[in-house]
Amino acid sequence: MTNRELILESYGRIGNIKGVCAETGCSPYSVYIVLQKEKLLKERDRRNYGTATGLRGRDAEDEFQRLVPQAVNANKTIDQNMPSFDFMIGEITVDVKCYRPSSQNNKWALRFAHNKAFGPDFYSMFLLNDRDSEVTDGYRILLIPHALTVGASAAYIDPKVPEMYSWWDFLIAPNELAQVLSEAASSEIQKTPPAHIEEDDELRIVNKIGRAIVREANKLEKIA
Repeated sequence: MTNRELILESYGRIGNIKGVCAETGCSPYSVYIVLQKEKLLKERDRRNYGTATGLRGRDAEDEFQRLVPQAVNANKTIDQNMPSFDFMIGEITVDVKCYRPSSQNNKWALRFAHNKAFGPDFYSMFLLNDRDSEVTDGYRILLIPHALTVGASAAYIDPKVPEMYSWWDFLIAPNELAQVLSEAASSEIQKTPPAHIEEDDELRIVNKIGRAIVREANKLEKIA
């Protein structure tokens, strides 16, 4: 059997990269390449190698998908690790984020896209209750329109008095999330472009779009 056949046979029985490496003697790089090419890589493999912050982010994405079942997961259907957004509802894009209070000042430190011309339509921000919390322990959600973040790359909210901060106006009940985003999608809300875009930003955007087109063309070529 070739290494590829060994990997596929082993993965079919064991179901995780670490176990396949131990059984076959193949490197994790080789196993990853084979599984990725065959589109067999499982979500738990990504979770096994992720950081704690990354795992919480994925948990938040899973919870968002549960709350908004009509949302299309861009990381799975368009490209892995989409830089600007995680989900689409119609033409509306949503970037899902997850925060715990900071160890430095015990505040939620919200982050917005630096490149205002290439951000999502909305940020769905899951705010965990304390430093030891996980998504399963409970959360609050802010649904913030990206168009209102021009001039801001970060915001800080004290969990003890969150109502004192203007971004708290966008607190939304989890059971209202799907309806609000569906309404936004049906209203065909579109991003508001900034007053001007620096030349370097324009070049980065063009290059990024170009790379996306090449990726899609390669996918179509493989299918054909």
